[in-house]
Amino acid sequence: MLINNFAISIKGCYFPLISGILSLFVGFIILFVPAISKIMFSLSIVSSALLLITFSLINRSIINLWSWYVAYGVMILLMGGYFIVHAEDSYIPFVMGFVLLFRFILLVGIAVDIREVRARGWKKLMLMGSMGGLLSFFIILNLNSTFLVLLTFICLGVSSMLLSWVLRKMRRFQKLQQFQALSL
Repeated sequence: MLINNFAISIKGCYFPLISGILSLFVGFIILFVPAISKIMFSLSIVSSALLLITFSLINRSIINLWSWYVAYGVMILLMGGYFIVHAEDSYIPFVMGFVLLFRFILLVGIAVDIREVRARGWKKLMLMGSMGGLLSFFIILNLNSTFLVLLTFICLGVSSMLLSWVLRKMRRFQKLQQFQALSL
């Protein structure tokens, strides 16, 4: 389970929001300026990995198995660095598909954890994570059209922003419960 009993006191709920906005931006860059799409993808992967690592470290007392999220973030950070150095390799779309698939699998896992906490929004997060995973799988199969990559990045951006919204709602609900308990 991602979140323990103190789930709702998560700090830095805006990190997934920043990552989501960045993913949407990169998706549209890929659509309108495909010549720089690989380098933009690389930079977004590095930025998202740094955000995930920071989020995990800030919430290490709250997130169960936080070290796995840090390890995942480091792995994605290294892949992003590799993409920056080798942006012109022909197999980059294949690896890009796997990186995106891993991110969507992580989002599906987080949705399951949010369901266990009985918070709202997990179904939408599960749907977006599953849809993004399917789109990533199509990229892996070398169905690498610009429109497919755009859809995948839009899905990633929306699901990351949705995760931010769900975490923020959970935090507000917990603060409301604490206030009500103090009022009694």
